Amino acid sequence: MDKVLSERWFQYQVQKAIENLPEKCRQIFVMNKIEGKKQKTIAQELNISINTVESQMAIAHKKLKELLKNYVSLFIFLIV
Repeated sequence: MDKVLSERWFQYQVQKAIENLPEKCRQIFVMNKIEGKKQKTIAQELNISINTVESQMAIAHKKLKELLKNYVSLFIFLIV
């Protein structure tokens, strides 16, 4: 498997993992990590507290780490 194919495969796995997040969690994660919005801005736009944004981001990170744990070491193996 070449490096480009490996990267695309891993990106696909990450996208699938993001899609599997709970709806509100996914929305906040995408706004922050993909759209580049600050947590304060997200809280204002969604009319929620900054604590809610922070807790949803923590949930997203925990779930993504769990969903991708098997893929990260395989991806590193494939690209080295």
